Amino acid sequence: MRILAIKGITRRGVWISVYHQVYDVESNLGPAFLYPPDGDRAAKLILKTESSVSEGRVVKVPKVFMEKINALRPSLETLRSL
Repeated sequence: MRILAIKGITRRGVWISVYHQVYDVESNLGPAFLYPPDGDRAAKLILKTESSVSEGRVVKVPKVFMEKINALRPSLETLRSL
């Protein structure tokens, strides 16, 4: 599974009134949610067509996308506080 583009940030509904703040991405398998990556650039990616209880897959975020992710991080934190 590969990340093709980072489109922005969004909220992913995981349970009744429970949302996770994630990155909206395009993968080679279709639209997906990407959780914030850790220090090793590893992050959980879940296809939008999968159920809310899906564990997803751990992917390595390419370095070319880290600049965009870091630029969107303040907006993600703002969304988290809403």
